Amino acid sequence: MSLTGIVKADYELIQYSVIATTAEELFDQFKTQSPSASVGQTTSERLLRRTLKQTRIINPLQQNGYEEQICEVEMIEFSQHITIHMPLWLNKESATFCLQDNYDQLWDQVLAHEVRHYEIYRALDTAVERQLMNIAPQKSCDLLNTLIDQRYNNMVEINEKLQDEFHRVAPRLELKACR
Repeated sequence: MSLTGIVKADYELIQYSVIATTAEELFDQFKTQSPSASVGQTTSERLLRRTLKQTRIINPLQQNGYEEQICEVEMIEFSQHITIHMPLWLNKESATFCLQDNYDQLWDQVLAHEVRHYEIYRALDTAVERQLMNIAPQKSCDLLNTLIDQRYNNMVEINEKLQDEFHRVAPRLELKACR
């Protein structure tokens, strides 16, 4: 049997507006305008679909041509939409050059941080492709569905733990003070 596997991932960058002229105002805006009360955020919406095929096979080793039923994966489709939220400083030109430069450095660091979250989410695509698309046929579709759900939920849990671990070890990002 030929298995069809479809893994799709897309992303979007959403910028939220901030209006500030000082570092304190910027941080206040990050807390009130950002969806997570932090400078940046990356989220993932996932969808897993499957098509199973139940087949009767004759086992010639059994007496009287005993028929067996097997259920196998015909198609797995996994899609993931990843959203990265980043600030857009609307009145940046009204701040000091020092604050503008420091903000630009912070923005670059935050973007690099969020891109790493994106990469961790994308690793889930590879795991789904490798593990779910190679599941052996089972005696029933209920059993196969249970197995698919268990493996998928385990992969998502591991991916979330990797996200948490990245946050634990990632350097703290700060806006440098201007003098």
